Amino acid sequence: MYLMNIACKESYKMKRILSIIAASAFVTGVANAGELSSYVVKGANAADVESQPWHVSHQELPGGYLKVTVGEGWESAAISGLSRFGEVVENSILERPESVKMPPDVYVNSESFSEYDDPYLISQPELASPYNRVIEGIESQRDKRKKVKVVILDTGARAHEDIVYQGGYSMTTLFEQNESDDYTDLTIMEDPANPDVGTLECYSGHGNQMAGVIGATQNNGKGIAGIADVDLYMGRVMSTDCTTMQDVGSLSDLYLGLTWATGSYSNNEIPKPDFVNVSLAAESVCPGFIQEAIDVLVEQGTTVVVSAGNYGDSVAKYAPANCQNVIVVGSHGHDGIPSTFSNSGDQVDITAIGHRLTTTGENGYYVYEGTSSAAAAVTGMLAVVKENFPDATPAQLEEVIKKTAVDYEDASCGGDCGEGMIDLYASLRSAEQLLDPSISFAHAFDETEGCEVTREMEGLAEHMNVCSALTANVTMNYSDDIDYNFKLLRREVGSVDWVSGTETLKQVKTNDEEIRISILDVDSNEYEYAVATCEGDASKGDCPFLTELDTSSIVYPSSCL
Repeated sequence: MYLMNIACKESYKMKRILSIIAASAFVTGVANAGELSSYVVKGANAADVESQPWHVSHQELPGGYLKVTVGEGWESAAISGLSRFGEVVENSILERPESVKMPPDVYVNSESFSEYDDPYLISQPELASPYNRVIEGIESQRDKRKKVKVVILDTGARAHEDIVYQGGYSMTTLFEQNESDDYTDLTIMEDPANPDVGTLECYSGHGNQMAGVIGATQNNGKGIAGIADVDLYMGRVMSTDCTTMQDVGSLSDLYLGLTWATGSYSNNEIPKPDFVNVSLAAESVCPGFIQEAIDVLVEQGTTVVVSAGNYGDSVAKYAPANCQNVIVVGSHGHDGIPSTFSNSGDQVDITAIGHRLTTTGENGYYVYEGTSSAAAAVTGMLAVVKENFPDATPAQLEEVIKKTAVDYEDASCGGDCGEGMIDLYASLRSAEQLLDPSISFAHAFDETEGCEVTREMEGLAEHMNVCSALTANVTMNYSDDIDYNFKLLRREVGSVDWVSGTETLKQVKTNDEEIRISILDVDSNEYEYAVATCEGDASKGDCPFLTELDTSSIVYPSSCL
């Protein structure tokens, strides 16, 4: 099946491109990206396409996919020929929002950032916003236990005094470029107006903008402060068309970037990232190959954050925001009002300030706006939560920021702006109750403790089934000033979920560092058991995270075997 895509657009106050942009690194003599079309199909190989009259070039992609660039006027024939292998997806153009650059202004009193020495921090009002509460959250951290790794898939990197990249790779294949270890934000292309004379050179700075919002170096006496202290990696999946100064890419290059981030792309390996930030979009359905790469990342524990787009349009029209397993970020202003340019819809998960954010540019500091910056801000805030709670899963991180989001004061969004405005301070407080407890299960009697335990088991055996007595062992780090709440749950084997038909066997409230929750008369043939971690009173049901009992992992006393 051929999935039709009209000219793609992803930029606020930017004219849309009227031609489909080709995406092949192997086309000879292509002066600009608008002359040829390319498609992605799974199951075809080079021998299947090389002899076809519509074939211009091809590129093998991971996962058994093939990208095929076809001659002008041969599109229908190519689609027909490729469709015998499976779904044919147009390799749609990626774009990024236009950034209006302006010098930073002074917005906030320097006393708000008394612990920092970054001179432009006073020009970052978004960090002191009463809605997102970034500084308040950062300063309330208890225990940073991990250096988080963030991959940015964007236009590449420019050398900057306030950004340190730990590595990167270039996957962009437009304008006759090839994959490379050089992930510099720089496009060198043939001048279409004078093809025999020379080349054009240009760059964007959009990748640096995202890097600055997420992780510009803090307290270095220079520039701004990023939200999180993280290791940054840049995956270059976009180029700049020097004739229009518009940043463009292809879905197949984004796929390579996502695959590279999984660690399975042999051309260039990086440590497994905790987050991937994608502040780009193409007007397209979510292609299967993009969804596959996202799913692999999430299964590996990587959270994927994407921008909603900047058209005041339905987010459902744009990939990868319309894919599953991603956190989709819209924009709101410093006044807590949804941005008119921000895409909206059911697939938006949360919003952050996207108006007038001061960040790093290609070679300085500028003010930008758009859902790109809002998505980067959410990535930075999630990184702060992750560094304090390193075992948090993508689903848990998403749940925490959603359940603590600030509601919009009016109905201007109509429910299409996700759960509301992200609140870093509230997210951290919620995570302390929900993500801090560590729960493990064991038999109630540990016979390695000696004869006394054996005699105790023998004495109790007359009154209870000691072999079916288990415990949930819970440890907490912040019990000095937090009340922790738990539920012991039981459901019948084969139940669909832990909501309907679930019994609450016990509720526990504690501020001890360690507790043991007894689970008596365990019958694993009839029932499944779990301990739910709750925020606030367990009886009110706000218990989103479960640790399920796996009886096969329990070490039973020898007398029970």
